[in-house]
Amino acid sequence: MNNPYYVYVFDWIKTWIINTCRIHQHWLKHQRDLTEHDDVSIKHLTAIETAYRQIEQMASNPHSSIGEIDAYFYKVLNAQNKYEKYLQARHTTGNHNQTHIYTNHNLHTSRVSSIPTVQRVPIGQHQLPSLPYPYHALEPHIDEVTMRIHHSEHHKKYVEDLNMAEIEIEKARQTQNFDQMKHWEREAAYNGMEHYLHTIFWDCIKPNSGGIPTGSLIKQIQADFGKFSAFKSHFSTIAEKIAGGWVILVWNPRTVRLEILQMEKQQILSQWDGVPLLCLDVWEHAYYLKYPNRKKEYIKHWWNVVHWDAVKSRFHQARTST
Repeated sequence: MNNPYYVYVFDWIKTWIINTCRIHQHWLKHQRDLTEHDDVSIKHLTAIETAYRQIEQMASNPHSSIGEIDAYFYKVLNAQNKYEKYLQARHTTGNHNQTHIYTNHNLHTSRVSSIPTVQRVPIGQHQLPSLPYPYHALEPHIDEVTMRIHHSEHHKKYVEDLNMAEIEIEKARQTQNFDQMKHWEREAAYNGMEHYLHTIFWDCIKPNSGGIPTGSLIKQIQADFGKFSAFKSHFSTIAEKIAGGWVILVWNPRTVRLEILQMEKQQILSQWDGVPLLCLDVWEHAYYLKYPNRKKEYIKHWWNVVHWDAVKSRFHQARTST
C-alpha cells in the first residue's frame, strides 16, 4: 500500500462505492414514499436501502483491505440487481402506479426499466381531447356555458392553430424556405402550450372534488410549502395578481421539490425543467361569463373541483425523472 498509484486507486474505489450507495439510498427513500400503503413493496425497498447503508459503512472503514473493497463492490452490484428484478416484477404483474426510470450516472452503465409504448402524434394531427364529464358537471363552481365555450371553441382553436403551425414548419423543411419560420415557430409554441396546459387543466378538475390531497403528495407539499393552507394561499395569490395566463404547480427534477410558476406569455417564459402537475387557467375566457370582474371569487370556487387523485398520479410519474 506504499505505492502512490495503488493508494490512489484504493481511495477512488472506496469513494465510488460510498457515493453510489448514497445515491441509491436517496432514490430508494423517494421510491418508498411513492408506494404509500403497499406494505410488501415498502418492506422490499427498505431491505435494499439497508443493504446499501451497510455497504457504505463497510467501505468507509479506514482499515478496509483491497480484497474487502472488491467484495463490497460486488455487494453493490448484487443489491442493484435485486432492485432491478424488483422493478421488472412490478412491471410484469402490473402492480405499479407509474413507469420507473432509474439512471445512475456514477455507474458504468445506466439501467432503465421498460417504458410503455405511447402513440406517436403525426405532424399536424393533434386532437381536441374529450372531457371526462359533461359541460354542466362542475356547476355551480364553473358554469356550463363557460365550459362549453372554453373547451369546444377556445381549446379547439388552439389545436387547429397548432396543427397548422406544424404543417407549415414541415413544408419549410421540405422546401428549405425558412422565411416564415420565426412566425410559425412562435405559433407552434403559443398554441402548443395552450393545448398541453388545457389538456392537463381538464384532467385535474372533477365534479365533487376539492379538499386536501393525501399520501405522498400532501407530504411533499408540506415539506416544500409548510402547511397546505400556505401552499393554497401562495397559489391563489399568484393567480389573483397576474394579468392573464396560467399558474402551475410543477415538480422540478433538478431541485427535487415542488414549485409554483406563473406563466403570462407561455411561448416566451416557459421553464423547461418543471413537470406540470396542476394548472389553473386565469385568462378571462376561463371565468368572465360567471365572474365578470371577480377573478378572486373564481379562484376560490375552483379549489372545490380540483381532482387531487389526478394530480397525485402525475406527481408519482414526475418523480421518476432525474
